[in-house]
Amino acid sequence: MDLKGQEIKITAGRPFYVVLISIFLLTLGVMVLNKYIFPIPILQSVLGFVFIAFVPGLLILKILNVSKIGFVRFVVYSVGLSLSYTLFIGLIASVLLPLIGIIHPISEANVVLSLSMGYIILILIDYLWQHQLTVYINISDNKNVYIYSLLIPLLTVIGSQTIWFPLTPVLIPISITGILFTLLLFSMAKRIDKNQYPLIVYTIGLTLIYSHSLIFESLIEFGDGFFEWKLSNLVLSQQVWDPTVWDPTIIIGNLNSCLSLSVLVPIFSIVMNLPSVWIIKAICPIIYALVPVILYEVYATVTKNGKIAFLSAIFFVSMFVYFTVMIGVVRQQFAELFMCLLLLLMVDRHMGQLSKNLLVISFSIAIIFSHYAIANIFLLLLVSCAFTVLLLRIIFLHVLDRNCKSIRYINNYHPEQLRPKNVGFRLIRPKYIAFYVIIAITYATLVTQSSIFNALVLIGKNIVSGMD
Repeated sequence: MDLKGQEIKITAGRPFYVVLISIFLLTLGVMVLNKYIFPIPILQSVLGFVFIAFVPGLLILKILNVSKIGFVRFVVYSVGLSLSYTLFIGLIASVLLPLIGIIHPISEANVVLSLSMGYIILILIDYLWQHQLTVYINISDNKNVYIYSLLIPLLTVIGSQTIWFPLTPVLIPISITGILFTLLLFSMAKRIDKNQYPLIVYTIGLTLIYSHSLIFESLIEFGDGFFEWKLSNLVLSQQVWDPTVWDPTIIIGNLNSCLSLSVLVPIFSIVMNLPSVWIIKAICPIIYALVPVILYEVYATVTKNGKIAFLSAIFFVSMFVYFTVMIGVVRQQFAELFMCLLLLLMVDRHMGQLSKNLLVISFSIAIIFSHYAIANIFLLLLVSCAFTVLLLRIIFLHVLDRNCKSIRYINNYHPEQLRPKNVGFRLIRPKYIAFYVIIAITYATLVTQSSIFNALVLIGKNIVSGMD
């Protein structure tokens, strides 16, 4: 079947629901077999990853009636929505289940029950609404590119896991050499199918991370890796996330407020039947490697040039922090993913306004839940941009009123063309900024006891006192 330039319509028919229910039942069945009869660890890990990181987002996109979407955006939006959905389910379970006497909401049984109920609710909503999802997919004529793209990370994985055996350590240098050859080919060749760029960006990003994260069986100490692993293990062992815990001897800093560590990593560990250390080392990089792909989509939309977008995304991947420090800050990996998805929504002109608004709300809340620092940096950026746009509007009106009589004359006949409210991005809106500020401050107050805002006040006080 030739899929070049084809569109796939996902309709609310019997085959679609058969596939969804089959994935659901097969995942539960494999979990039961692993626990009580005989283990099938690899199959459970694969099915668990698909069940958590992709299928819920697909259902949500279909419920939102996204009519036309490219394959790359379909994948990244599905992953982002799935992770947001899992964060919300974990938070609701952690808050509500103890109120009805269930003291271990993060136990295996309760996690599976919570996710299953949410999954069934999504299927029922989709069945009642009968919406359609149209995905455009383009397959390159050169099939060797896909084989080559899979070969580079595969050599890295094999080389990292067998690094102590003779000859195998050369596999990682070979894969790095393959990356350099790929960059030369794709940056210098004139006839390169632009549909190959996202896959190559993803392959290079994942290979660079795996070349560092998989070398040893234990965690490599980058960033706050040890403390993040300790928090995730604490939640897994106690089978509960307690938002009231604020003891530096137990949990360092504000890590307890990061649901990406206290909820998302434990849920992945339970459903995929993997230790939390391997979730951090092997599974989170699969998700984080989507960040440069999203940036490629943003750059390609803005510049209208695939090669410039490709080189820009590769520049992001080539930064030393990307494949070293970021391995030890899992909470920042998820927050960056959600922030980049917001950037993509800002330039996406094919999605309906209602669907876009719902995705913006979902990803914005997910940023707040994932990482306190990025959430507050994003808050400051929103407020700064709002003041900048307001200042530009005031200057525009002043210049228009005093120095541009001819333009003012035209504006009397065509006010919709020069109306100041059309200036700026749609994301910079008072209602959205107010919503984000309220959610960020409320969450920080309830979970982190306003420690971040107290620190900002203390820093400002020290600056002022130092100027005296």
